[in-house]
Amino acid sequence: MEVCVGTIVVWLASVVGVVGLSACGPMLEMEAASPEGPRISGLEIVTPRATAGCPITLRVHLETAARAVDQALVGWVRLTRRSQASQYVALSVRQERAEAVLGPLKLERSGAYAYQVQVSDRAGRWSNILTGRIAVDASPGEEGAECS
Repeated sequence: MEVCVGTIVVWLASVVGVVGLSACGPMLEMEAASPEGPRISGLEIVTPRATAGCPITLRVHLETAARAVDQALVGWVRLTRRSQASQYVALSVRQERAEAVLGPLKLERSGAYAYQVQVSDRAGRWSNILTGRIAVDASPGEEGAECS
């Protein structure tokens, strides 16, 4: 009987693990990185507090010097069991020396998100992809939260 109970426990843990992983949903595929394209690092959230429905600003560090970055893609998925759809949006880019400021990104619902960022230069060459996680607070209509 001990073997049977142990086998059931292992099987149940495996099923829970598979269901939990699949509930996160896959991220959308981004563009293939170009060997001559920009290189990015140091992905940061500039906005002091990420709030649902409010603008979020991101910043990346540019590792390649002279090329002007003019476009950014951000893809995200909400990490809940009820949400399995990935989304992405093109963001405006403001280049400052060796940094690119991206935004505004607006995530409409509160919760934890996984996201990925990629930029391209004026010649249409895409960068590497950076990933991150963000916790988004309740919207201004919920619990008295405000955009900052």
